[in-house]
Amino acid sequence: YQPSNLLPSCERCNRQKKGNYFPVVGARALTPKDDLSVELPVLLCPWTDEDCGSRSGHLDFEYELVPMAGTKSPELVFNGNVVGLTERGRESIRIYGLDRPALNRRRAQMQKNGVNAFKLCMGSTAARADWAKEWLSGEKEHSEAVRSAVTSWWNFSKTDADRLLHR
Repeated sequence: YQPSNLLPSCERCNRQKKGNYFPVVGARALTPKDDLSVELPVLLCPWTDEDCGSRSGHLDFEYELVPMAGTKSPELVFNGNVVGLTERGRESIRIYGLDRPALNRRRAQMQKNGVNAFKLCMGSTAARADWAKEWLSGEKEHSEAVRSAVTSWWNFSKTDADRLLHR
């Protein structure tokens, strides 16, 4: 009965499979007097950086390298697919239904929009700061997927530039 255990979710997500399902590792706290510190939730909490922040290590997002017509360089294409890197991540994807096709499409579109917006502000430190405030604050839908996409695009662009410059 901790307020932190009650999280808002969209109707579709809550209807998915989760309902009141709350698996734990360790002893389950059954009364208010029980020690909650021994009860480790299996499902990730979307509101905590420890579970779902950029450095949590539980989830990541896929992309594809697609050959571009007429060049040897591939293009980075984001598909919105989420990948569980840990057992908690995989179980959360399964229970929350984070791999639904419609959700993946919406996430991919946000990734594409976020990367394109980032590209537009490359020449200005102030514009990049504004971009980060808007896109990475955690208040915009799929902000961690966008963070992953921009990081992947940046790393890919650096590697591609190094390849072109050092042939």
